[in-house]
Amino acid sequence: MVNDTITKKYMEDNKRFADLFNYFLYDGEQIIKPEDLEERSPEEILNLYDMSYKSYTKDKHRDLLKECIVREDDRYAYILLGLENQNYIDYAMPVRIMLYDAINYSNQVERQANINREEGKTTRKDFLSGYLKEDRLKPVITLVVYFGSEKWDGPRSIREMLDPIWENYKGYISDYHINFIIPEEIEDFEKFKSDLRYNLEFLKYQRDKERILGLRKE
Repeated sequence: MVNDTITKKYMEDNKRFADLFNYFLYDGEQIIKPEDLEERSPEEILNLYDMSYKSYTKDKHRDLLKECIVREDDRYAYILLGLENQNYIDYAMPVRIMLYDAINYSNQVERQANINREEGKTTRKDFLSGYLKEDRLKPVITLVVYFGSEKWDGPRSIREMLDPIWENYKGYISDYHINFIIPEEIEDFEKFKSDLRYNLEFLKYQRDKERILGLRKE
């Protein structure tokens, strides 16, 4: 099993980070530039209140979170890219990723609401939430890279975690799926442009000695 600290340090590199998301989002086209990535705190903090309205916080820590500006529809916009380096099978993974993203969106709303109140932009109608009709969130895309040696047999969405008895209700139950990169499922390694390609390819063929020897000769 690969050490968590090692994989995190390895993927901190902007070139590899950009390469991974370019493969996943843009089929290998080099849209995200390493120099356009900026580190953001991976700590996601949610403010909660108990029955007596006493506040407390819940901390969740991603592996990596970076902000990037990309061009979409002739406009430039900011996007948040989260990365989880997974070295073992986590059967609660969809809930974990959903929570990371939900807390981030909640914090975006809270920060914007505070700005709106400070600048006197709110009216009686929207003062409570502080978030205005014209305000917009930055999208958060979280990608999980599985570095484990066992075949992933865990759920990839919230619905997969539910008892099959609820199948008839699936149209009413909101789903949340994981964006996954699993080496053994990759067929087009040539779309990676950094040394990440060779490490992912090694993980795919780690039990095939002849193939591994062939990779070393390439």
